[in-house]
Amino acid sequence: MLQRLKKPGTPAEKRHRYAVAHLPPVRIWFTLKLVPDAAIADCRRQARSGMDAHKPKPQNYHAAAVFIALWLLLLWAIWRWLAV
Repeated sequence: MLQRLKKPGTPAEKRHRYAVAHLPPVRIWFTLKLVPDAAIADCRRQARSGMDAHKPKPQNYHAAAVFIALWLLLLWAIWRWLAV
């Protein structure tokens, strides 16, 4: 089956795990810095106007049903795979 994850033993492994844990926030920050300020301002303006108009959020129940069906199919496939 699956191997158990071992704890980092050497100081280099500990530094690597620490660095990997802090990469996603740095990537998010860097990505936001790449987006032009005008685009961010436009998105904020659109969001604020939508909130001020009290528009209901868009709902698509058909898409939700498809995603739920896909998740159920995935769970069924995993269950069948593990039952063998």
